Amino acid sequence: MDQSSEIKDIDFSQQPSITHQKSKQNSIKIQPKDFIFKNQKHFLEVYEIDKNGQLGQGGHASIYKLNEMSHDNGKNSSRKCAKKFEKKNLFFKNSEIQSLKSLDHPNIVKLYEYFEERDAFYIIMEEVQGRDLFDEMAERKRPFGENDTCQIIQQVLQALSYTHQKGIIHRDIKLENIMVSQNHIQTANTYVQATNSIDQQEKCQGTEQSQNIERSLEENQNQFNTNSILNNKEDSKGQSQDTKYHTTEDQQIKLNSQNQLSQDDSQIEWRVKLIDWSFGTNRSQSKTKFLSSLCGSLMFQAPEYFDKKYTEKIDIWALGVVMYTMLANRYPFGQNCKSKLQIQTQIQKEQVVFGKEWDTISDEAKDLINKMLEKNPEKRPSAQELLNHVWFKIHKTNKTIIQDTQQLKNNLRNLKQFKCQNEFQKAILTFISVNLVSSQDKIELENLFKRLDTNQDGRLSKEEIMNGFNQIWHNDYMTEEQINLIFDQVDSDKSDSIDYSEFITATLERKTFNEKEYLQKAFNLFDQDGDGHITKDEILKIIGNADDYEQTSEIEQQIQQIIQQIDINQDGKIQFEEFCSIIQQFTNQEIQMSQ
Repeated sequence: MDQSSEIKDIDFSQQPSITHQKSKQNSIKIQPKDFIFKNQKHFLEVYEIDKNGQLGQGGHASIYKLNEMSHDNGKNSSRKCAKKFEKKNLFFKNSEIQSLKSLDHPNIVKLYEYFEERDAFYIIMEEVQGRDLFDEMAERKRPFGENDTCQIIQQVLQALSYTHQKGIIHRDIKLENIMVSQNHIQTANTYVQATNSIDQQEKCQGTEQSQNIERSLEENQNQFNTNSILNNKEDSKGQSQDTKYHTTEDQQIKLNSQNQLSQDDSQIEWRVKLIDWSFGTNRSQSKTKFLSSLCGSLMFQAPEYFDKKYTEKIDIWALGVVMYTMLANRYPFGQNCKSKLQIQTQIQKEQVVFGKEWDTISDEAKDLINKMLEKNPEKRPSAQELLNHVWFKIHKTNKTIIQDTQQLKNNLRNLKQFKCQNEFQKAILTFISVNLVSSQDKIELENLFKRLDTNQDGRLSKEEIMNGFNQIWHNDYMTEEQINLIFDQVDSDKSDSIDYSEFITATLERKTFNEKEYLQKAFNLFDQDGDGHITKDEILKIIGNADDYEQTSEIEQQIQQIIQQIDINQDGKIQFEEFCSIIQQFTNQEIQMSQ
């Protein structure tokens, strides 16, 4: 089959059954969160705020585009941004860091590091292309079609399914916190978090106790006309509207029909990132079954939220509001309301209404919205259950992903051949692939990961990996023993599944790891005191996390043995040249295996 061949008919959903057998495990676990910590340097020693740099501002936080300072005092575009918090927002900052450190998913914004200065905190995050869903709707001045809506909603549900299984709740799902971009659009807008909820941080301090958030009705109603989404981008930041932007039912039907014709037949591929985890919380750390603190935005709040007794199901409700708004160009609740109490009453008491403008929308789409906007949270489906809804099957939102069979084979071969000599080598490769290689350079691998992840839980099982290989080659291409060998090498955190970052590390083009800039930054990560060499204690600080004293002792012995293998001049330390040599050994070995 030649390089241009397509594999549109390959179905990765039919999976064989594999008996899970755990091999003898190394004590060292490599996890992406190991590389996220407070940078001991001053913020301005590492980054410079770009001259066009302020991207957004809220009550106590500002967003800046960054340039990264180089060793020769030059400046390089960093593809990163900084969110600056005042000191009094310590809890707010910690909520975002603790949530993002635990998450490793292609549809969730990536956290890199953070700084603590005398007067402020800086959180450094990835660049996200595109713009938030609010601005996208204001710019297009018409509703989304079903195909486009399906792609976006499915990706948010995939992110929520993953986070909810880990016990983490977002608590502020809304249009402004969903970043979207199209594959063919080459814009490079840096990730800008919605900051208009920052003033509420002090009302969400520490405990899950009922507290009153004062959000003005003007803020909620001026963001959107409750009869239609703002059709003027200048109005999207909260300015008052003129009646000329109101949309009648007949006009709405026409807009929906135009959108169906102009968008639903297209081959646009949408990419989604869920951002702003400032209200994120880990439910598993709560001593009670329900949460009660008041966070988020009024128009997206679930009925149970007002009773101060809620779970992760509030995220599902909020996404139902998003989906309705995308298809109808207006909120499902809040029409003709003149107070916050009236809006709250509508949300709690009234059923969602599908007017004449919904005549062009499928029954399946309306059924999905009804399920997400179920008043009773116990009857409201989970994110994982909603991903199996027939609406997603009808639109087959992953049909455009992975069409080049030869490239797909190359990527899967990389996965099969991935073999590290030791955990230190694997840690270096993980840091480079996760923290240094940009998201844009990993799009193809992200698509493959999602194609293999047939149950959409954000991680790959042995059955899913075997099924992927056997579908591309033939049914007996991979044996159970070979799959277990892949997991021994790739499953760095010993979770018995392959997470997103583990998959990227194992499938990334090998020459990427040899780039000198990446190697220098990886060396600097471990050389924490900047003296030009890496010691056992410095390695332990990064990858030496252990559950007990006995395991700590085992890890120390393993790292000492690793240093002895690498330390060419036998001085007990790792120099930069020795550091580079172990990555060169990895890439050379991989080249030989491929040949």
